[in-house]
Amino acid sequence: MRIVGVETLRLATLPNLVFVVLHTDSGVTGLGETYYGAAAVEVVVHETLAPMLLASPMPKSAAEIGAAIDADAFYVGTTGSGVEVRARSAIDIALWDLASRARGVSLATLAGDPQRGDLPVYNTCAGPHYMRDTTGQRSLNWGLPSDGQRHRYDDLWSFLNQADRLADDLLADGISAMKIWPFDSPAEATRGESISASAMAAALAPVRRIRDAVGDRMQILIEMHGLWQPRPAAQILGELEHYDVMWAEDPIPPHRIEELAALRAGCRIPIAAGETVGAMLSISLVRDPDGAPLHFIAQLQVFRGIQVPRPGQIYPDLFAYGSRTRTQNDDSICELHGLLDIMGHKEDGLLFFLPYPG
Repeated sequence: MRIVGVETLRLATLPNLVFVVLHTDSGVTGLGETYYGAAAVEVVVHETLAPMLLASPMPKSAAEIGAAIDADAFYVGTTGSGVEVRARSAIDIALWDLASRARGVSLATLAGDPQRGDLPVYNTCAGPHYMRDTTGQRSLNWGLPSDGQRHRYDDLWSFLNQADRLADDLLADGISAMKIWPFDSPAEATRGESISASAMAAALAPVRRIRDAVGDRMQILIEMHGLWQPRPAAQILGELEHYDVMWAEDPIPPHRIEELAALRAGCRIPIAAGETVGAMLSISLVRDPDGAPLHFIAQLQVFRGIQVPRPGQIYPDLFAYGSRTRTQNDDSICELHGLLDIMGHKEDGLLFFLPYPG
């Protein structure tokens, strides 16, 4: 079986997403996707990766899948979360899908982990129109209802306005962990350089409402989107310690490893990092001066009801900024350096939720 065609698909209603379809001479197809910069990703897929795939035999194993897209694919753009990495992610996912369908087995079986029990999850409190425009990660792109009223499943509006009721609703659905981002607006107002007492109180209000309403029955995760400078980030983390939050995610840009380490050393809250890093080149820096792991964790995004994870975890986004193959390799690197598990993060695409054969 050989790959004979590489197709990309984009939807006007979801302009940040791009899907990749691999066609074979046997009629079996593989589907992949990635997020952000869809038009640029398409160019890399068709100009760089497609010719290489069309000239190569179909990969038969996980190792060959990695080799098919990593060997001589790019001279530049192989680290971080740039367009080359995201294009490679989409192809990698499509190759795994294609291999599993060709064999008639599940992805878990193909990856060597055929048996898995229930997965813990948490609710990312976004809404149906969250991040629908290509204007970036900012509050104007939250897709809040124009009439100011809550629409069904608009959990972003709810956490801003009725966090206590939202926590009750989630618990009623069996969901015991929720992620919110009440600090984004004050960060935008000052470019993350400071936070006033009134802004701090307003941002903490949803957290306080959740705790007052349901106590410790609800785990609270705080997303900060890397919008803050270290000093105000430390202030925020200090205030959040009073509310026993599960973690604070990307309080500062995640590539600032040493400053993340200093933040983590100065607070009792686990820090989540790694969603947009896209590479593990800085893994050896995630340590204290004595060489011990710095107890980072990172994020899951689609997982609901999660229990508190062990420290020392890095969570790349397999669909947008990494790949299934790369994450397998990075898991070994983490083990080598004394860190713990890698756990995947999922962006706003659909493929994560689709069943596979087997």
